Amino acid sequence: MNKAIRLVIIFVAVSLIFICGLSAVTSHISAQTEDKAAAALPPEARQFDFWLGNWNGVIAGSGSAPNSITAFGVGGGIAILESFAGGSGTSVSFYSVKDQKWYQTWFDSDQLLIEVTGEFQNGRMVLTGQETRTTTGAKLVGRESWFNISDNRYDFTYEVSPNGGQTFQTAFSARFTRNTASSSSPEESAVGSQNLAPAMLPSNFRQLDFLTGDWEVTTQDCQSAATANVTLFGQGGGIAVLEDFRCGGYRGTSVSMYNTVTDKWHYMWLDTDGLLLELTGNRQGDDMVFEGEFDDPVSGQTRLARVTYDRISGSAIDRKFEVSEDGGQTWAIRRTDHYAKATVFQPEAFKANKIKSSKVKLGWTDNSPAENRFEVLQLQGDQWVVVKTYSANTTSATIKRLQSGTEYRFAVRACDSDRCSAQAEITVTTR
Repeated sequence: MNKAIRLVIIFVAVSLIFICGLSAVTSHISAQTEDKAAAALPPEARQFDFWLGNWNGVIAGSGSAPNSITAFGVGGGIAILESFAGGSGTSVSFYSVKDQKWYQTWFDSDQLLIEVTGEFQNGRMVLTGQETRTTTGAKLVGRESWFNISDNRYDFTYEVSPNGGQTFQTAFSARFTRNTASSSSPEESAVGSQNLAPAMLPSNFRQLDFLTGDWEVTTQDCQSAATANVTLFGQGGGIAVLEDFRCGGYRGTSVSMYNTVTDKWHYMWLDTDGLLLELTGNRQGDDMVFEGEFDDPVSGQTRLARVTYDRISGSAIDRKFEVSEDGGQTWAIRRTDHYAKATVFQPEAFKANKIKSSKVKLGWTDNSPAENRFEVLQLQGDQWVVVKTYSANTTSATIKRLQSGTEYRFAVRACDSDRCSAQAEITVTTR
């Protein structure tokens, strides 16, 4: 065998071993970081996991309806999201380590707001609290129960009390059977229909709406580019604010919910470093401030934590994470993040609309709110080269002077004055 060929084979083999080894190490590191997040949650935080999945409900007296339940967050999820009957009702549930009980908020297209708390005991999940008709302001005691629970079935009842909880009457009951034919990803939870005006919920539910959107984040704890995607989940404009923060192998997720009974926001944060925060707070002037105790993984002690969103504008926000060792008299900044609104995003649905022997017509969907140009690139050798530049809001391009029967690689990206988005790519072979 030729010596040069032999060297090439050895090089390729060594490279494959290295790549496979690196992939295995990366997967191991990823699993380790997720393990840290999961270890920060107590076993009770998994009590609602029986509910995850897609279900078909047979409702007493009114036919059937589907119910989709997903988890959101690292460590197996820090919140349970429900989208019932195609989005006509949505709920968010989370386990409070501090209170050692579950919290749930439900809102539906009948403008029924239910805020309940409770626990899992003797094979039943029972949550009790307040029902509010947002159209009239009328309030009753409500109670939700999950029972006869198995891997593929559970029964559910919702009861109301006209006398302050002394006696209850069944308002809704159903038997749910797991739908094994369909599946949903915990990290791609279906957002409930938001066809109700935000005014249907008390205005305090909208205090954290400034955080929604896609953000580019500058932080001293992250050497690579950091991003935060913040979305609203649920009816009535949203009953919870969900954040997914990513930087390299690091990830943090948070869930924020307003509770009309306590008149407070509940803020849950969990990251792959094992930091678990459960804070409460409210809007304080122009700032949003959350405080509470937490188990500090740095010192191993219970400390007081504070998360503050300030310098709030439509395009930028600052977030501070502070820790106090003296009960709140003095604070030390542990971390500062600067959020800047992302304006350019990768174009979607990139494809070749027409292919001829010497030219192709490309098309895409504009996914950016404020780009000032689109750049079309062609792979030449091992380098991507900009071959065409188009103005904002353009969604097509024609590339000419191509060779017939030849394969080409094209890409498109959106740009503003400071940056360009990730590029969408396609392979085209001329006729």
